Amino acid sequence: MLRHVAIPPCPKGTGFPCYISMKKQMKWHFWLELCLASVTGILFVVTLLWRDWAEIIFHVDPDQGNGSFEWLIVGGLLVVTLVLFTLASYQWRKAPVAMG
Repeated sequence: MLRHVAIPPCPKGTGFPCYISMKKQMKWHFWLELCLASVTGILFVVTLLWRDWAEIIFHVDPDQGNGSFEWLIVGGLLVVTLVLFTLASYQWRKAPVAMG
């Protein structure tokens, strides 16, 4: 369905076509979800490349060296990253567009 939008007049004599600037007005949850998704995505990649970073930083070895703890972290970070990016994309699609 097409919607007709009133376009403001262009300044006379410019010779250029007028364009409308359309910006989305994003709420704070979008930015929070996007930032958290980025952080968890970076941690996901870091954990894939350097699996024992959590054991070194926190001085724990819950799996006694067999690697299952690291794969649990990788899987958890992947799920959280995908959920947060999905929520952020939902916020992006439903955000109102401000014309100006």
